[in-house]
Amino acid sequence: QYYAYAQSTILWQDSVHAINFGGRVTLWDYNDQLLVSPRISYRLAPKWENITTFKLSVGMYQQPPFYRELRGFDGTLRNNVQAQRSIHFILGTTRLFYMWGRPFLFTSDIYRKQLYDIIPYDIDNVRLRYYPDQSGKGYAQGVDFRVNGEFVKGTQSWFSVGFLQTKEDVTGDNQGLIRRPTDQRINIAAYFEDHMPRDPTLRIYLNLVFGSGYPFGPPNRPELRNAFSGDEYYRADLGVSKKFNMSINNFFTHIWVRAEVLNALAADNTLSYTWIEDVYGAQFAIPNSLSARFLNIKISAEL
Repeated sequence: QYYAYAQSTILWQDSVHAINFGGRVTLWDYNDQLLVSPRISYRLAPKWENITTFKLSVGMYQQPPFYRELRGFDGTLRNNVQAQRSIHFILGTTRLFYMWGRPFLFTSDIYRKQLYDIIPYDIDNVRLRYYPDQSGKGYAQGVDFRVNGEFVKGTQSWFSVGFLQTKEDVTGDNQGLIRRPTDQRINIAAYFEDHMPRDPTLRIYLNLVFGSGYPFGPPNRPELRNAFSGDEYYRADLGVSKKFNMSINNFFTHIWVRAEVLNALAADNTLSYTWIEDVYGAQFAIPNSLSARFLNIKISAEL
């Protein structure tokens, strides 16, 4: 494989405006495909009291296939698999603002990605099984919001919410647009940290995650591929940490000790489904669950 990449940035009006443009060239002699991926982005940073930036990006992304995308279900490797291509449109903004006399950062992104020559795949437990003999087109679109800052002075916390939709149309399957395996419509997350008023080195945190279900379908039933929606994913993590000031041979200055209870609510989250078939040919999906509640201990040192 041969790679080449170049980019440049143009600034004017005291960096209020900026344009970044460039491209990547890839040549792989395994499938004899030459790929040229141009991209350009424009950033506007007006001189407002609260620092705010706007960014618009457009680009083409072409990814040569990896080993898994070349390997069929029968184990043979194909050398005629072409690169997956996509055109990205991303509009984003960041804004620095102040609450309670402390800085906070708000970011948001809206995106649309047109997908071409995609290689369909299914999720088999924890494996990705590709179909290198098939191709199709699709799209991914969504919006993300995030705010982070010192909700409690001296600590960092953040909250985020995202909405996503991604679908594909596989050539020749007569199914039209169907959900892709990563089509998780809603994702909400929060991380909140606090410390003891009289001892800032003793901290506690709460981490919350919620996500809607991923699509799935029975094996050997292409007409029902990704036809069903899995269970929602949710978990809550609790943790407490303590910072110790010490010096070991003038090498370490601080040591952090953290104890965490992961999945504190013992949520029965589903990772995948095992399909069984009865004597009459009916299929049933048996969920495979992730780990329940467990304890984690972490020790880290600072130089």
